[in-house]
Amino acid sequence: MATAEESAARLRSYAAERIRDLTINVQAGLMAETPVDTGFAAGNWQITIGAPATGTVEVGAGVAIGPAVLGAYRLEDGPTFVTNNAAYIRRLNAGHSAQAPAGFVEAVVAREASR
Repeated sequence: MATAEESAARLRSYAAERIRDLTINVQAGLMAETPVDTGFAAGNWQITIGAPATGTVEVGAGVAIGPAVLGAYRLEDGPTFVTNNAAYIRRLNAGHSAQAPAGFVEAVVAREASR
């Protein structure tokens, strides 16, 4: 039978794994669902740990932190964030593009959280 400490460690490990997976899947879903003209908004879904990302990245430059870095994530590292600082991301999420319905951000998060 596992000790309380061993059980707590397994629970922390499971929670961290679930957070890693959820963060990666949310980012991938948001990148796929974001309306694309130049690709700037879709390419600016940035994963960070501890605090939301500030600023934007160049199109095609990738993300601030990717799955490899999240592989070492622990609960003690703090919360994970998926942030987009494109100036017009809120307008896109409000439905200003025929490519995606209003609320696509919330829909992706809800879909991934329910898995």
